[in-house]
Amino acid sequence: MDKQKVERISIRINGKERVFLSDEELNQEISAAKEVDDGLPEADIDHFETFVIEDLVEQESERNNVIDFEERRNGKKKYTSKSFNRNHAFQLNKKKRRPLLTSGGGRKPDPILKKFIAVLISAIIIGVGFGYVVLSLFTDFSEGQSEGEPHMTVDNGQAANGSNGATSDVPSGVILGPIVANPATAANGIAPLSVQIIQGGAFESVEAANQIANALKKNGNAAVVMPGSQPVLMFIGLGVDRNEAEIISQLYLNNGQEVYLKSFGLSEIKAGKVSNEKEAAFVSAGITLYQSLLGLSTETFDQKKIEQAIWKDIEAKFSQWNQSKPQELPASLEQFTNSISKTYQYLASYQIKADEQQLWNSQQALLEGLLSYKKWHDEKVAQ
Repeated sequence: MDKQKVERISIRINGKERVFLSDEELNQEISAAKEVDDGLPEADIDHFETFVIEDLVEQESERNNVIDFEERRNGKKKYTSKSFNRNHAFQLNKKKRRPLLTSGGGRKPDPILKKFIAVLISAIIIGVGFGYVVLSLFTDFSEGQSEGEPHMTVDNGQAANGSNGATSDVPSGVILGPIVANPATAANGIAPLSVQIIQGGAFESVEAANQIANALKKNGNAAVVMPGSQPVLMFIGLGVDRNEAEIISQLYLNNGQEVYLKSFGLSEIKAGKVSNEKEAAFVSAGITLYQSLLGLSTETFDQKKIEQAIWKDIEAKFSQWNQSKPQELPASLEQFTNSISKTYQYLASYQIKADEQQLWNSQQALLEGLLSYKKWHDEKVAQ
């Protein structure tokens, strides 16, 4: 069947013949243009709109300058450039918009995402700050200790937290950190004394401290309570230096006892403070012997034996010192002398029979001797 012939009307204007499309053909052209627009890549849409759509608009505009007899004959609505632009050109111009780009070439951040990142950063800063504050409150605890397990803490002389959580300053007459003897003082006065103390607790009352100390001694360990301290301090061992003190500390830790290491020092006593020169010489020699016995006591806990050569040297020093003892001594200094003698006897017993209880007895005597010497020392310094 033959296709129906489409009649077209043309008018010559200014010597040029113009052929105009019917409404049906014009709609087909517009539909084809839209399909092309949908199928074109985004980069070619601008080119298509510039050269194809504008051409259609131009043709329709030219049509407005002529009389369309075919349209008048059929009584159909005439397209105008105004209606074309409003109904068709607007639809052809619709396309997917490109995403907004920032100056750096990336996608513009979402405001909600920016707020979420700001809140996250603030939470991290607050968390780190809170963790630092909490950590600073527990600096006495050693790293890696599990909750409820015994632990050992160390400082430069500040008292440890006891069962009541109290703290105190260093007792009077005590020097923090290492003490270096002055050669002139050693010749004319009494040299300083420095040890490492193992503290077992700090208590609100002497009664509470004595109760714990008696329990430790009943168990075969060593313990003394420092009078006049606030809170009341309990010492349970000592060594010449930190390495030796840690030997005793580990024994307590194995039994579930919390320990606290601290430096404990008594200052020098200048020449002239002790009027009796024989007494001053006796005390100076006694301090040297005290430190030798202390080193032997802690080392024997670790070595489990006393070398013969070392013991013979201790015997010679003790005999010479004991023979130089003045007839009369102050009560506190007499107690210090007795503590040195007891320590020597306990170590001599261990030399004969390796009984660890003798080593604990030597620790007890050394602790008692330290408190006795401190009392005499403070009296002389105060003069």
